[in-house]
This record gives sequence, C-alpha cells and structure tokens, in this order.
Amino acid sequence: MNGQQVEDEGMICGGSIDIFMEPVIASHKKLYESILLAERRGERGIIVTRFEGSSYAKTLIRANAAPTGDETDQETIDRLGDRLSDKKPTLLNGLIIEPLVPSSTLCIYGAGHISQFISRIAKMVGFLVTVIDDRGDFSNRERFPEADEIVVDDFEFVSQHIPRDSETYAVIVTRGHKHDAIVLEEVLKVPHRYVGMIGSKRKIHIIYEAMKTKGVNESLLAQVHAPIGIDINAETPEEIALSIVSELVKVRGS
Repeated sequence: MNGQQVEDEGMICGGSIDIFMEPVIASHKKLYESILLAERRGERGIIVTRFEGSSYAKTLIRANAAPTGDETDQETIDRLGDRLSDKKPTLLNGLIIEPLVPSSTLCIYGAGHISQFISRIAKMVGFLVTVIDDRGDFSNRERFPEADEIVVDDFEFVSQHIPRDSETYAVIVTRGHKHDAIVLEEVLKVPHRYVGMIGSKRKIHIIYEAMKTKGVNESLLAQVHAPIGIDINAETPEEIALSIVSELVKVRGS
C-alpha cells in the first residue's frame, strides 16, 4: 500500500508485499498425491519450489526416500538435507522451502459433553479428530458431525484404534476413573506427542498408584498432562474444552 492508500483507510501501517502465483498443473498430480500420503503417514520432509523467470519446478524431498516431482540435482538435495525438520517455510536463493508437517491426530477417549466441545474446537484449529467410546448413543455422527472418525468399541480394545505415529495426541475424558485407567495404560504403550487425562489430583494419584503396581514406568506417568489443560479457571464444559485444546496447540507449536 502506498502512503495515500494508508491515509485514506486510516491505517497506521503501510508497506509492500510480493505475491507468488503458483500454478497447479496436471504433471504434478502424482507429486501432490505423494505429499498427501506422506502427511497422512506422519513423514517429514520439505517441498522445494524453484522459480526463475518463466521457469518453474517443484520437488518433494524426504529422508530415506527418492525425491518426487521435478528432477533436482543431488547438490541441492544434499544442501537442503538439514532442513527436513524445519517447521516454518523459508525463502532461500530463489527457492521456496515448505516443511512437510505431519497432520496432528487427536484421539478423544470418551464422548461426553466436554468431548463434544473439544472435538469442535480442535477441528477449528487443524487437528484430525477421532472420537472413541463404548456407547453408540454417545459416539455417533449426530453428536460429532465434524469428527474425521468415530469409533464405538469397548475401552478394553482401545489399543486397536491407537495411531502408530509420534504426532498423535490423546485426550482421556471417559465417564469414570475405571475407564480412564484402562485407556491410559494402553495409550502409554505407544509413543505420543501428547497425553492428557481429566480428573482431580486425588483421582489422578489413585490411578497412578494402581499403574505403578502393574509395573508402569514412573517416567511415562510423569509425561502425562494431568490435571489436563491450561489453568484458565474453567468451569463449564465449553471452558474446560478451551483450556484443553489451548494446551494441545501450545504443545504442537513447541
């Protein structure tokens, strides 16, 4: 925006911006399919876009995998190898480097009122949401229209539904400490980015002590966010859900 535009709009800040209009072309169909598949598998990598005048090329580079897309020289691949874990896009010597960030999957164990609001808010901020409960009257599409997946199964069999990737977030909000304990024991057997369990300090202490008698490592229990959520003096189901999802976003951005 120029100075006159800023003045006319009553704005404080002006400045300029360069816009890159990226074509989506048929020859890159397989490339985009590879990007989508890699995201779903939780793979990390970078999408490199090269442009100079009318020249345009796009390549997906991943660890331990052949590049996908337009041909890229080995020197460029080697030079960008240390950027595979980047989280933010960068512009470098005519290259747009976009990190391939695995989709964050949130598994909500329990389909009560709080879970309804957790699902809605989490979906708004970009999580893939799976809701799991043993009651079909609660865990259904009518109550969770925005969820990506809805599972009805006994909590004893929850291990069958736990994603096997490190970008999975688990929120345990079942209807009672008995079910919470069953789910927590199974969840701790699989690496997660986040595990949180609702409950009072007394309830959490009881569950932890029972876990220890079963041989669960104390270091694993120490990683559980319990009581769950950021302390915002939440009282209503909506406020509790907000505090929980806020903690998820905080962990995701760390």
